[in-house]
Amino acid sequence: MDFSTPKRRSLIEPIIPMINVVFILLIFFLMTAQIRPADRWPIAPPKTDANAPADAAQRLTVSATGELSFADQTGDAVWAELAQWGAAEPGTLLVRADTAYPAADLAALLARLSGLGIQSISLATVRQ
Repeated sequence: MDFSTPKRRSLIEPIIPMINVVFILLIFFLMTAQIRPADRWPIAPPKTDANAPADAAQRLTVSATGELSFADQTGDAVWAELAQWGAAEPGTLLVRADTAYPAADLAALLARLSGLGIQSISLATVRQ
């Protein structure tokens, strides 16, 4: 039996490997995260069976009451901003409309967007 006093452990633990692991995790989460601006109000998109995700650079958000939000603009200022965007960039516009928004009003909204010169419009939905 060994009754000698145990050796004292050093209080300084190597911390560099832990810093490296945390740094690598931070880079991983930053690279895989999708950063997008938050919606101005909660939206519940309609449900669909489609599998393809919608890719669009700009989003038009329509609340259940018909309030519009586009590029930090709300109300009537949205239409002027959409007219500028439609003339400058021929990209796809993603329309995020609430489920409670009437379909007839959505059809009128899409016709007005087409009249502004926006050629490609996608409607955001969620999978069932």
